[in-house]
Amino acid sequence: MMKRLLLLIAASAVAFTTFADTSSDAKENRIISVGSSITELFYALDAKEQLVAIDVTSRHFDKSGEMPQVGYHRQLSAEGLMAQSPTHVIGSHEMA
Repeated sequence: MMKRLLLLIAASAVAFTTFADTSSDAKENRIISVGSSITELFYALDAKEQLVAIDVTSRHFDKSGEMPQVGYHRQLSAEGLMAQSPTHVIGSHEMA
């Protein structure tokens, strides 16, 4: 039940950021996805272009190997996250 709720919340967040104002004044979304289930949602919704970094549990989604990795989702450092200048960091209950 909790997993479904988190997936619904994450999907809603992606939908709101994906269909946000696309005018030239709109700020570009720079999202760090933390957790393979969250990254899977971005890829399923074809919103991977909004990702600027992923955690190591999501590396199998990055076929090119060019996506920066911010570490393991349970041992993230603030410096590693902030170095990517994200507008959003999206994770799940698995981070705790």
